[in-house]
Amino acid sequence: MARPRNNAQEPPATERIMAAFWHLLEDHAVKDVTISMVAAEAGCNRGTFYYHFSDMDDLMFRCIENELMGDGEDSYAFAIFRLLTKPSSELLMEPAQRQMARKLCLLVSQGGMEIVDSKMKAIIFRMWRDILCDEGQELSFESLLIIEYSVSGLIALFNLVYRMETKGEPLPESVDMEVFQSIARIQLARLASCENVELPEMLMRLKVYDKFLKNKS
Repeated sequence: MARPRNNAQEPPATERIMAAFWHLLEDHAVKDVTISMVAAEAGCNRGTFYYHFSDMDDLMFRCIENELMGDGEDSYAFAIFRLLTKPSSELLMEPAQRQMARKLCLLVSQGGMEIVDSKMKAIIFRMWRDILCDEGQELSFESLLIIEYSVSGLIALFNLVYRMETKGEPLPESVDMEVFQSIARIQLARLASCENVELPEMLMRLKVYDKFLKNKS
């Protein structure tokens, strides 16, 4: 397929198509958004859409990966990963201030929870695998269960905080994180045990990985 012509005065087609998808979600469920709707909203034809994306699933996954996830310091995946390892009220509240929070909650509210959930967990599973496993190894089933359970709860917490903000409901000035911190300590110790890594060694690897992600952003 020939590359579509670009208008120098317009944003690139990929940006317009992604923006069109988010705009359509304001009034339509994920399952009801079609390629024709996206192309019309983006001011392009179906051929241009298919030049950049193979189908609607491809568009959705790239929107999620490019705009919501990633593994840098400004991503939701990073925020959730940090809350799993070192919970704080600032970390819990700060992501709700971001533009990406609106998009994440919009996608979830319009029927995209399963997509967000699976994408988020895949990224965080990869983070933990990089920290805990030797090259070529995979996380144990018990480790996967611990991470799966924790991530699901934190996604729900972020969405709750965002919904409270959008409704104008007051957020607490501070959140007592003692319970979250206690759970995090237990989970870290259990993950280390599941992967046969000494806890001090695991904590050292976490610091190194945390520094790597910050430098990557």
